[in-house]
Amino acid sequence: MYKSGDNIEAAKKAIRALNLKRFVEGSMGHEAWKELTLHDLVGRYPNELRSFLLDELENLNHLSALGEALAEWNMEEWRGRKLAELSRKSETAVDYDHLPWFYALKLPRNSIHVIDCRVAFRECMAVLRAVDVIGIDGEWHPELIGQSNTLQRICILQIATRRQCFLLDFVRLRETLTDKDWKDVLDVLFSPEIRKLGFSVQHDFDRLKNDISVFKQVSFAECPKLFDLRVICSRLSRHRELFCEQGKERKFRLKLSSLVEMFLGAPLDKREQLSAWERRPLRESQIAYAALDAFCLIELYDALEMRCEEKNIYFPVDHSSVDEEILETELAAFPLINQDEPINPSGIKLVCDAHLKGLVRRLRNVGADTELMDKAFAGDQKIYDMAANEGRIFLTNPTRWKTARKQLPHGCCFSVSNSAKSVRQLEYVLKMFNIIVSKEWVLTRCSACNGDSFIHADKDQIEFLLNGQYEREKRDKVNRKGEAAEEKRATRGWADLTTEEEFAACFKELVEASVDVDFTNGKVKSTGVIIDLSSVMEHKIRKVLTYYICRKCGKVYWPGTHFRRTWNFLLANKFIAENGAPV
Repeated sequence: MYKSGDNIEAAKKAIRALNLKRFVEGSMGHEAWKELTLHDLVGRYPNELRSFLLDELENLNHLSALGEALAEWNMEEWRGRKLAELSRKSETAVDYDHLPWFYALKLPRNSIHVIDCRVAFRECMAVLRAVDVIGIDGEWHPELIGQSNTLQRICILQIATRRQCFLLDFVRLRETLTDKDWKDVLDVLFSPEIRKLGFSVQHDFDRLKNDISVFKQVSFAECPKLFDLRVICSRLSRHRELFCEQGKERKFRLKLSSLVEMFLGAPLDKREQLSAWERRPLRESQIAYAALDAFCLIELYDALEMRCEEKNIYFPVDHSSVDEEILETELAAFPLINQDEPINPSGIKLVCDAHLKGLVRRLRNVGADTELMDKAFAGDQKIYDMAANEGRIFLTNPTRWKTARKQLPHGCCFSVSNSAKSVRQLEYVLKMFNIIVSKEWVLTRCSACNGDSFIHADKDQIEFLLNGQYEREKRDKVNRKGEAAEEKRATRGWADLTTEEEFAACFKELVEASVDVDFTNGKVKSTGVIIDLSSVMEHKIRKVLTYYICRKCGKVYWPGTHFRRTWNFLLANKFIAENGAPV
């Protein structure tokens, strides 16, 4: 326990540290310095610390801050004498508040919402349930004097989407929300449909668990689709080519501001990090800082994903809470279900739980007949019917496996670790069922719907469909997000394209467009589905001569870079040999 004298000495040490950050390093904003120094520290021990702070500011030769402190405390006799004495000196401190070298928040102010009441909270939760990715960060009041035995409580929890940022004001919400309300936050954090991005996110979760009772009852290590960008970047650091610019390697630092500078072009403004987050109302600079800290996580994730794709490096690297040694142990102990001769991917039928979307895509890419249990499924009965009538094997998480295996035929239900990344899950499944991957089966199925029957169309036929009235109306409805993503894809190089012959070999069951395409309505005749041309832009028409249309869902494929990326992924992870033979 600190005594009064010890507290005063600790406060003086804290004042010196804050002055250093504000007036020497420029790493702290003026209002944040003012709140913590003048109001918080000096406010606790005014008789002992006022003179100390004034002397410190005089030594730093910062006249404006000294004058502001004197005015704040109504010390007129000091003010006149000191300012007259110091007016002969020139102020040498740099004004860091007006140096525009930081990364700018892309969200307008009206897209940042401070959530401080129950009505706003419910509206916020409704929005968050409908998105596919969020950035998460927390802010708390700094511990300036001594070391507390308990963690500081969360003051603000920022949750950003691609279009908005919500600042959950825990100082106010603690007074109004019930346990039932707080569980809505858990529903968002544990939704398998939402990718959660954080940076050293465990620190935020530890404070949540220490603060709100309903959070104490859960293990955030089991949170699905949770990615800690610090963990991801740490594991990506072995790929030195990611951190090179024009052939020159850049210094790698595992800090959010440094990574934002490296991948987004400028560092973060961290001057509000040490701030009086418990004070209300929040200042505009605090609001902007908090929003950017969460929103930039989504931008950084996108930039990392694009850079990895350009360099043919697997991404994302891992789930945030997964220990690599545990996964290695799991894999070594995994049972070999098929003890007979190895089978090719076409020799097995699977149906996967909703949280295994990444695994489903990878299984389809290697040629395995894999259905996904999504919202289109009418509950568990559909899965059981598929297992019993179609001979499909149900893959799910360990918790659901305990009950599902009792209701399915023997040998039709297996668990896959829901904490593992999809590449490791693929490795599990291939080993479990003794499946061998070969070039013959790569990309033989539609990654979107699992279809294996395609339509061959040439450049003129696709162009005819694009120019049809139906497609013109449809393209008018393409949202901005799709257009932006397409622009990014359009700028990628064409140097690593798959050859026409290599790509054509992927499609085993093929009919001509003249047989199964309704060119008037832009549909597949045999299934009635609309041909999805939203991703086929003019730059592709000029370069690509051959297209393949999935008869089941209408998705269009062409010989671009996808086959080569998939091939390189299989080679890099040793699922296949260089000559295309299984390993």
